[in-house]
Amino acid sequence: MRVDIVHPYNLPQVWHLVKPFIDKPLEYNNGEILSTDLLEGLMGDSFILLVGHDDEGIQGAIVAEFLIHPQKKNLFILSWGMKNWEGYDKWSDLFEQALIGLALDNGCHYMSAWCRKGLAKKMVTLHGWEHSHSIVTKHVHPKGGD
Repeated sequence: MRVDIVHPYNLPQVWHLVKPFIDKPLEYNNGEILSTDLLEGLMGDSFILLVGHDDEGIQGAIVAEFLIHPQKKNLFILSWGMKNWEGYDKWSDLFEQALIGLALDNGCHYMSAWCRKGLAKKMVTLHGWEHSHSIVTKHVHPKGGD
């Protein structure tokens, strides 16, 4: 079991394998970002792809980006998908270590993620993340829109 960074030059060989992991959590966003957008960012070296794998194949994938604010730098998780969320507990320590290492190696002050309640609860309970706020949304339609 290990978590590795996939470099842009390796994406053509693995994208078809990781895309289902990336697409799954994007089903819950509001259409702001698609896996094709993430692939473009990964190919352009704007985003980072972490893949958890073992003898049985890929078990999970994370796409993250560095957000640079005037005073602090953030490692922001854009998408985190697992083959089987029941297996999250088994993989969470490895992903957590990889994320922390990536953040520290790149001068980040903190990490953040928008996620569903179930993942948020696990991140808080298992790894000491802080639940600082929740995001709620309401769709509105412009005049003349659908």
